[in-house]
Amino acid sequence: MDALCGRDYPAVGSACTCIDFPDFNDPNKLGKGDAMVQHLTNLISIFQKPELDFNTDSHLAGDIYEDLLHFFSNKSGKGGIVPYTPVEVRQLMAKVLGISKTRVADVTVYDPTCGYGSLLLQVAKEASCDVARYGQEINSAVSGLAQMNMILHDAGTAEVANGNVLAEPRFLDNGDLKRFDYVVACPPFSLNHWSRGFDPEHDRFGRFSFGIPPKQQGDFAFIQHMLASLKAEGRMAVLISHGVLFRGKTEATIRQALLEADFVEAVIGLPANLLPYTGIPVCILVCNKKKPKERANKVLIINADRNFSKEGGNNVLLPEHVAKIADAFEAYSDIERFSRVVSFDEMRDNAFNLNIPRYVDTSELAALLKQHCEQFDKYLIKDLALEINTVRAGKEFEEKPNSLFISRMNTQMRRPTTDLYAIPANRHMHYFQVVLNERAINLS
Repeated sequence: MDALCGRDYPAVGSACTCIDFPDFNDPNKLGKGDAMVQHLTNLISIFQKPELDFNTDSHLAGDIYEDLLHFFSNKSGKGGIVPYTPVEVRQLMAKVLGISKTRVADVTVYDPTCGYGSLLLQVAKEASCDVARYGQEINSAVSGLAQMNMILHDAGTAEVANGNVLAEPRFLDNGDLKRFDYVVACPPFSLNHWSRGFDPEHDRFGRFSFGIPPKQQGDFAFIQHMLASLKAEGRMAVLISHGVLFRGKTEATIRQALLEADFVEAVIGLPANLLPYTGIPVCILVCNKKKPKERANKVLIINADRNFSKEGGNNVLLPEHVAKIADAFEAYSDIERFSRVVSFDEMRDNAFNLNIPRYVDTSELAALLKQHCEQFDKYLIKDLALEINTVRAGKEFEEKPNSLFISRMNTQMRRPTTDLYAIPANRHMHYFQVVLNERAINLS
């Protein structure tokens, strides 16, 4: 490999012992005699092409390697060994970490479910200083591929360990979890039997102080491990499914505890059909153990579900979408139908439910309500309405002039029917179409 690439690579990190370099004398793979010579000649001729001159671009080999990983991961579909997170999502996660502003030396970043290591590389690329990278991956073959990815990107000193990070975290410091400046991850969604191999009630690292997640959904297990792996002033970004934001019972208790501890800095909702391995919408949860004073007891909610471009059957984030979301996070302010800073009191009034459309609704109905609601605030509905029709969410309805729409949630949502602003995209919800008395008010 060194001869092909024209350079020497640093030693492999001490935490990884699972890399097997290819044997170019293996007759089982390359054939014998003339067949082996022909195979190797063809291989060498490929690397002799001018466009594959690795001496002109130190990261060319790594970029080609990542492209191959991406290609084969997509080819394997939902049943692939490790899902591949699109580069635009990785770029966004790296940007909201704020690592580009770091000016101190010896910065560390950790990915407890690192897969091929691409997210670690992206974070280091975003940084303005040298970054020490650490990752753990449960699949031994994939952890070897991750270490090779580091080597080919001149990050051979990065440490990639193999093992189940919940049952056996490999990065320790005097018997306790090693702490890092930044933590990022795209863990498996709603992992079943996540506690296999250890007893979370008696976890020797004390990672589940906010509560023990249900056995069928391990999202908060990974989130709490990441928080436990953060330094006192650390920040983390994790890609999660929307269920983490609103599911009840034990997860509601954990979510409330995280908000009361004031660790949650932002929730960034992304479009559906963005990931190659699932069509569900996802979001980025940003946590900060030491939020700036101006962000204390607040959470920024960003709803970017309509910020995408269609490419074939998939939705993709373009550079302008990534920039818009990152700028909104940096500004940490209200933007019409895009972002909103939500107070702790409001979250408490909502039973600490963080379902994004409760706070930032991008639907046309929500825009109509917000545009006109102040016009009828002084009236009672009975004084305004000529008729009120029930319209089920997502169903076609007869449009009538001088009408508006008011959301009504089912009783399980525990929300008043007078909430005229929140229209979540929820299948259990329906609207009232209120046809107004033109003598009282005119919306035209």
